[in-house]
Amino acid sequence: MENKLKIEKGTIIAAFIAAVWVCVTLFLLELFKYTSTWPAFIPFVLFAVSGWKTNQLKNIFIGSISGLLLGAIALKAIQYIVGGTGIYYMYMVPVFLVVFLLISLGDILPMIFNNYAFCYYTIAFASQKQETFEWIQVSLLGGIFFTGGLILFFRLFLHGGPINQAVEKPVEKPVSEKITAT
Repeated sequence: MENKLKIEKGTIIAAFIAAVWVCVTLFLLELFKYTSTWPAFIPFVLFAVSGWKTNQLKNIFIGSISGLLLGAIALKAIQYIVGGTGIYYMYMVPVFLVVFLLISLGDILPMIFNNYAFCYYTIAFASQKQETFEWIQVSLLGGIFFTGGLILFFRLFLHGGPINQAVEKPVEKPVSEKITAT
C-alpha cells in the first residue's frame, strides 16, 4: 500500500488567506509610511507557536513592548558604559541585567517579563538600526491588524481551524514555580 502525499483543502484555504492578508498588511503599513514591517508578523508566529491560545495574545503584545524597550535601553547603556570606561567587555553588564530581569521577574510580572519579551529583546538587540518606537507601533497596530484579521478569517472560513482545536488553558505557571513544585 502506497502513502500518497496530500495537501488538505483547509491548508490551501489557510495559506491563501494568510498570503493575501500579509500583502494587505504590507500595503497598509507602507501607506502609513512604516519602513520596518517585521514587528507586524512576529505576534502571529508567536501565537501559532504558543499553541493558538488566544489567552496568550495580551502577553505577546505586552511582551513585544517590554522586549523592544529593554533592547533599546540595553543598547544605550552599553554605549554609555563602554564609552565611559573604554573597556569593551563592559557591554556584558547591561546584557546580564536585562536577561536576569527577563527571567527572574517573570515570576511576579509574567505579562511583561516573558518568553515573548525575550524574543523581541533579542531581535532589537541584534538589529543594527534601532527604530524602537516605530517597531512598537508596528507591533501593536500591524500585529493586531494582521493577527486579529487572520483569527477572524480562520474562524469564518475554516470554522476556527487550529484556533478552535487549541485547548484554552490558564496561562502557564512561570518556570521557577514548576521547578519548586517538583
